[in-house]
Amino acid sequence: MCGIAGIVPRSNSGLLYAKQLKAMLSQLEHRGPDATYLHASPQVAFGMTRLSIVGGDDGVQPIWNESNTCAVVCNGEIYNYKSLRSMLELHGHEFRTSSDVEVIVHLYEEYGEQCLSQLEGIFALCLWDSERQRMLIARDRIGVKPLYYVNTDEAFLCASELRALLPAVNPKLCMSAFSSYHELRFAPAPYTLVDGIEKLPPAHYAVVQGRHLRIQAYWTPNLSGLRPSDNGRARQQDVKNLIEEAVSAQRADGVSSGVLLSGGLDSTLLVALQAKLFGTAPETITVSFEQPKHLGTTAATEYDEHSYAKQVADLFGCKHHVQEFGADETWDLLPQIVADLDEPIADPTALPLWFASRVAHRAGHRVLFSGEGMDELFAGYSLYRQTYWLRALHMLPSGVRKGLHSVLRNANLPGSHLLSHSLQSVASWYRSIGELFTDTEMDGILSTSVRRATKTAEQHWSNNTITRFLHLREHARANQDPLQQMLLFDCVHWLPENTLTKSDKISMAHSVELRVPFLNERLFEYALSLPARDKLRRGVHKYIVRKAFHDLIPDEVMNRPKAGFPVPITAWTFGEWHERIRLLLLSPESLTRDIYQEDAILKLLASPPAAQRRAARLLWSLVTMELWLRSLTAQTHIDHIGEFIGVEERADHCRYGSAAASAVATQG
Repeated sequence: MCGIAGIVPRSNSGLLYAKQLKAMLSQLEHRGPDATYLHASPQVAFGMTRLSIVGGDDGVQPIWNESNTCAVVCNGEIYNYKSLRSMLELHGHEFRTSSDVEVIVHLYEEYGEQCLSQLEGIFALCLWDSERQRMLIARDRIGVKPLYYVNTDEAFLCASELRALLPAVNPKLCMSAFSSYHELRFAPAPYTLVDGIEKLPPAHYAVVQGRHLRIQAYWTPNLSGLRPSDNGRARQQDVKNLIEEAVSAQRADGVSSGVLLSGGLDSTLLVALQAKLFGTAPETITVSFEQPKHLGTTAATEYDEHSYAKQVADLFGCKHHVQEFGADETWDLLPQIVADLDEPIADPTALPLWFASRVAHRAGHRVLFSGEGMDELFAGYSLYRQTYWLRALHMLPSGVRKGLHSVLRNANLPGSHLLSHSLQSVASWYRSIGELFTDTEMDGILSTSVRRATKTAEQHWSNNTITRFLHLREHARANQDPLQQMLLFDCVHWLPENTLTKSDKISMAHSVELRVPFLNERLFEYALSLPARDKLRRGVHKYIVRKAFHDLIPDEVMNRPKAGFPVPITAWTFGEWHERIRLLLLSPESLTRDIYQEDAILKLLASPPAAQRRAARLLWSLVTMELWLRSLTAQTHIDHIGEFIGVEERADHCRYGSAAASAVATQG
């Protein structure tokens, strides 16, 4: 694992960019504390900060081919590198190192851009082809590792994190991303909150040659070509084999590692399989949060899941690390946690992950395994049960649905907004239930000038996320079940844009590589191709996984309600944090005072108990934005936040976003 950065100047001035590249890499030292390496020539400057996991002392990057005409820097791990290496050696390629990354340059020699389709792993890479004078950048299929870029008249620049590219732009707020953030909790690729800095979408690559930039998809999940067996037990065995293969392929040999353990099904399965397949129980890590003081002891178990994790650790003989954190310590660390996110993601699950990553780092672990992805692949969230009645609605004749929609869309009745969207499409319904702020709430919370600027941008996110979802659905026309559509949307949208981006930034802030074995490409495709009844049957989530591993996981874990790592955000927001939030958002020092309306914030803070859960989510997004802006201004030359917002001049969508979004939509 590492941080990577690259610069391709528009003229042969790469040597002049060496100093800028060093500055970019210095912003990525947390991703690679072991060493920093770079290469600079008149045509290109690129390099990396290294966290050594595979390859030992000979894994220095950039790694060149035999003739020194092609070189690569890569953040991630190539899990099938041994088989690829054997194949390439048979083709006459000579290897200089034991690094997994070296296979990339030789694959590129053989297959060009098509080499990406043969890589299995998690990666963001930057490859320089000196003969063709071009740079290739790419992200892994699922989107585990991030990659950002800037394309200016002077140069093309790319880096593992947004912060490294800030000096390359005159920071301005991208209104498309800003609007999406308040709807989705994050800015979807290709957008970022900073105009001119873009995110390369998952399973995409970009080729930079001269002044030309071409962005293209290299992989789409094969949903129509897979035909799982009609026999339920055969499908269970397939799932069992694929999950075991995925875990086995990601063994962290030679470095200290641990498993993020909540005590639920996914993390317990990960622990059980590592113990079974590797012959030794892994170390485990869990965190818990102190019970909010004003709640007393009556609700103690709501935020105390570490007892479940300890039961699992004891069952498999794991060395178990557990640490508890309270409201005061968490609040004091919020500025650092949000800064570590690099871009604002209003998801409070970043808190337990941050603390767990810190525990892992202090325990000497370089790799931390997580059960991410199982909920999206096998219908683990309670929300998926709503597809039962959604399926019934879509059995109505289309004329009836259209008539009901026209009546309900303007009705001011409880639930009419959601029901009207439900009658349109699964995508429309899912967007309505997933939105953070509704349009009406956006009108109320944003200042007049900011809201005016977002009006023209608020639909732009659908050009890439919804379109990507619909494009994938076209490859699976026989699979139109609402649950299947919902899972597909989560896998191509929520998972990479929220969960995986957050997980990478938070773990790497502590120089810890987070691995997600259940997001293996073959398992990913197979799970999405399974019938809906294998994932959610009679209210039982992850049905086929439970059946496949019933002999490995104890019944008390199998039957335990889903919990994860619960965070007492609502209790803290209306308890220990209440006055702190008011001061943060409404004090003269607040950077969002010109963005959010004071009376709307005070109304949220005064929410009655029945409305506090939702109000806490909304306030959390405002707190995240405030702290991110403070981090941003500390890193840039912005003297006044009005310069960044620029609402009078920024009433359009962001500079590169629409073009990149169109490329994503076109390429799928």
